[in-house]
Amino acid sequence: MAKKKAAKKVAKEAAATVQVVEMIQIPAVVVEVMQVPIRGIGGGLVVHNWSEKAIAMMLAKQMHRQLEPQAAKDPHADYLDTLYTATDGTTGFPATAFKDAMVRAAKGINGLDMITMRQMIFIEADCEEDREFTIPMKGMKVPVKHRIQTPLVRLLGRTKKETHQMRMDMVRLNGKTADIRFRAHYPKWEAILTINYMANRIGPEQVANLVNLGGHTVGVGEGRPEKSTDMTWGRWEVDMARKPKGRKR
Repeated sequence: MAKKKAAKKVAKEAAATVQVVEMIQIPAVVVEVMQVPIRGIGGGLVVHNWSEKAIAMMLAKQMHRQLEPQAAKDPHADYLDTLYTATDGTTGFPATAFKDAMVRAAKGINGLDMITMRQMIFIEADCEEDREFTIPMKGMKVPVKHRIQTPLVRLLGRTKKETHQMRMDMVRLNGKTADIRFRAHYPKWEAILTINYMANRIGPEQVANLVNLGGHTVGVGEGRPEKSTDMTWGRWEVDMARKPKGRKR
């Protein structure tokens, strides 16, 4: 009898132990917003947006179609086509490019990885590019229509007179065929990055440091350090003359 009671007591205690389940603790999402002013350093910023002509040529090749006759090369038009022009007439650069630079820079920091950093910071766009165009192809009754919408960070000149200018460069396509490229060049540029960040995981000072690190080591645009060994385009630093500011989300 004593053995049966002891067995029942053990079984009852085991059942009670099984019923005790530890609650999962999920931290609250705390999002803060800060504005970090940056200014270009090095050789300025060279941009190369996808032009309607370039998109049409790629699509025609993939569809095994021929385009309607194209106009002769126009250097000034090619230069303007490389700009990211917002709907309000100003120019900018894709917001995702600045985030990518910060994420890539975090890869070399102990305890951080790109996936984690990608989930902790987000860049707000100042403006947006919105292009819609038609690609006529031979033998097609209905032309291909295309629309591009790109969130941008507005690019600012150091003064009202400083904006962008045309740059001509000799390049080799796939390392073989020589070509002449006409692109937009911002010799001196500034921008303000509006950043949403997970405040319960990273602080404002560290966000500013990451912006600075991404600008010095990765950059954006053509000839940036991440992609080129002999160019220093697309680099920036945090403008400490205009200190980063936080604001309520």
